[in-house]
Amino acid sequence: MKKFTLMLLSLTLAGTLCACGAEKAPADDKAVTQEAAVSHENEPAADKAAASDKSAGDKKAGSWKPGASKENAPAPQNESLSLTEGFWVVDSIEAEGVTLTPENMVEYLETTAADIMTISFRDSGTAYLRLYGNSGLTLWMEDDESITLSVAGEYMSFSKAAPGMLVYEETDGSRMVLKHQKAEPDELGQDAFLSFDPVFSKADACAMSTFMNYGVYDIEDNVLYGPHRVTGGWKLSYRRFDPNEGNSFVKFSDEIVDLDDNYPNFVNKVGDYLYYIRRDDDAERLCRVNLAGGAPEVLYDKNSSFLSVIDDRLYFTDENNYFVSTDLDGNNMTTLVDKPVFYVYPISDGWFIYQDDENNEGLAIFSVLQGQDITLTTCRSYSPIILGTDLYYFTLPDGAEGPRTMRKLNLITREEEAGELPVGCGIGIDGDKIYTTNNNSVDLADWKSLTCNEAEVGMTDVDMYLSPDYRIDHDWEGDRITGRYMFKNATGGGEPIA
Repeated sequence: MKKFTLMLLSLTLAGTLCACGAEKAPADDKAVTQEAAVSHENEPAADKAAASDKSAGDKKAGSWKPGASKENAPAPQNESLSLTEGFWVVDSIEAEGVTLTPENMVEYLETTAADIMTISFRDSGTAYLRLYGNSGLTLWMEDDESITLSVAGEYMSFSKAAPGMLVYEETDGSRMVLKHQKAEPDELGQDAFLSFDPVFSKADACAMSTFMNYGVYDIEDNVLYGPHRVTGGWKLSYRRFDPNEGNSFVKFSDEIVDLDDNYPNFVNKVGDYLYYIRRDDDAERLCRVNLAGGAPEVLYDKNSSFLSVIDDRLYFTDENNYFVSTDLDGNNMTTLVDKPVFYVYPISDGWFIYQDDENNEGLAIFSVLQGQDITLTTCRSYSPIILGTDLYYFTLPDGAEGPRTMRKLNLITREEEAGELPVGCGIGIDGDKIYTTNNNSVDLADWKSLTCNEAEVGMTDVDMYLSPDYRIDHDWEGDRITGRYMFKNATGGGEPIA
């Protein structure tokens, strides 16, 4: 193992304090320079094999598995103390015959114990890591004797010395002791990485897939909300259905309730209201309609898109493609990103992913709390979808149209894999399979083999909605929707949607 340079006294005497090759930042500097963080600004991702399974695995480069799942984790030494509750903070450092305590660390190292190292383990298998004033996300795993972190491609193991105590020791006897505390250290302040934990379940991946295909449908309590074809156009409507247990197909009711006269995108049911982007002839407007009755309300009377509703706030892109937020009435607008962005989607508490139009249409993540951008990709990247800690997306050649190819980037390790076969523009992941246009799908483990015949025959069908229970696809002929079907995932039976 490469030395982790925790003989801090020696480093201090040498006049340099560093960790994993990152220079020490001031305690109040939240810039992400530690390599365990999600990424470095504008740094291309390494083209390596990704490792994203959430179960415990071998501690070898390229095959790391995020932290032991709680179902399989061994019982802690002290049943009253949970590893994933609270914080683990440096309590002492011993090196070259000198012992540093929190009281004299400021004198010798010019920073506090919590800034030197603080760890917060999550049940998801990620861990918040603060290191010399810098912070980020890393992976962890547990066995009977130790806790191991994956840090910048290296592995740092802490022995479980006693309840509430973890010890890291180097071969020369230098060691660092971390102790558990329930309270959040004051030094962490408003660190956005405390809330960053982008670990997506199958249901999360389905919801993100639906959004990336413009969120045309929403389903709640056996009611389908979305477009309804009528003579001469479309209406926004809802229609109840019976899951029809024991049968291959759902059973729709005969009653269709129309709500608006236009085709919707980004449909969100929130309480008694349906929020959506209405596609008018002259603009795409943010609207809502009360499901109990009444006329639709226009909340933003200009072009808008990529609508999400989170904690009584609307998040969307405005007429300039800037990312903004309002209250549920469309008032009190706040600009969050003042540049053109697309595919904006929430991935963790206060964090969003988006395509950056000014950075070659690459992908980035953004912290609302700190206004911080972190670049993920610098190639032309589209339709991002997350499962576990892996980000799937397709890319186009720079500066020219060409075949779309799939890629997978681990958001924590930054390891990346690339497919070589052309795929369609409609990508979806349900946790077990990955889908693209023209009814093409493969098991997710075989994602590199995903391809389609769109270039030869055009686009004939697209999966528009995915959930753990249902899938909705549209048949296409040219630029016209010629059929819509709702499938039960358990049976594969597809029922036509009127």
